[in-house]
Amino acid sequence: MKLSVLLVVVLCMIFHVRCDLATESDAYAVEIIIYRLTTDTWTANSMETTFSGTIASAANTYCESNVATCGLETCCTSVSISFKETDVGKISDYPKKDLKNLKHKFYLKFPTGSTASNSSVTQYVVVNSALYEIIRLARTTFNTQTGYWITWADETYYGVPATTTENQIIIPIAFVVLFLVIFLAIGLHFWNKRKQKEARIQKKINDKKALKKNQAMVQPTYRVDPEIKDLDEDHHEKTKESPKKPRKQKLYTDNYPIKTYEEPTKKHMGGASDTDSAIKMENEPQQDDQDLMDSKLSRGLPPLDGHEEGERKKKKKKKDKKKKHHDEGHDNHSANLSTEL
Repeated sequence: MKLSVLLVVVLCMIFHVRCDLATESDAYAVEIIIYRLTTDTWTANSMETTFSGTIASAANTYCESNVATCGLETCCTSVSISFKETDVGKISDYPKKDLKNLKHKFYLKFPTGSTASNSSVTQYVVVNSALYEIIRLARTTFNTQTGYWITWADETYYGVPATTTENQIIIPIAFVVLFLVIFLAIGLHFWNKRKQKEARIQKKINDKKALKKNQAMVQPTYRVDPEIKDLDEDHHEKTKESPKKPRKQKLYTDNYPIKTYEEPTKKHMGGASDTDSAIKMENEPQQDDQDLMDSKLSRGLPPLDGHEEGERKKKKKKKDKKKKHHDEGHDNHSANLSTEL
């Protein structure tokens, strides 16, 4: 229905054909919503008259300053050329209930005696773009007289302003809530940073523990030849158990113990006795064994240097001398025994 009306209006403008009031009123009417108002209250309190008077008064105020916007050449300069309650018309089937609110649809005719401007798109009614501003001015007066607010005009939302008492309560509460939200946001920010830091530290600790565990579990293994291992162990035990010996002592005493020789006493030097003979006979096999061992040792030993060779010869000469001395003592002892006999 509305599209057909708009199409007729557009055709009238293009072909400069004068449209009638019914066509323009349907095309430029505005639907409003009055918050929490019922049709019974509307009818019982004759709010149609109140509404029309409020709109007419607001139209005079607005169109006096915005004549071209309202589509008039002159307006509202005198009582004879001004908007009245009768210039506010309503569309049939309005007002009507809309849930808990009331819907009303109306239009505003040009004042009697006024002339539409050449630039106006209408010949009989004020365009709806101007009506939106007129409603904005009239809603405060309408609320003062009735206690109800006009909240919508087609797709334009005006809202319900809070009362002074509500503002005194809501504004401090809003500031407190805002402060709490800011404080909470800052607290959460620092708490989150702390948790992230703790998580990083814990991750480092866990990584170190895991690294140590892996190192303990996976040790490098090397294959060792059993023969080499046994040789190393024997060498280690020998080095550990036997102290280091001088070269000379090592050569002569590793396998053959050195037997010390006791100097003969004065009794032996003076002559041989029965005891001496027995000792000599007892020691001769031992001496022979010692000589045999020395000869074997000398053959099996490595060549000595000059100093060591000299020392060895001296010892041998001394040993031969001592042997000769013992032999002479034995001979003397035998001669004595023969003489006694």
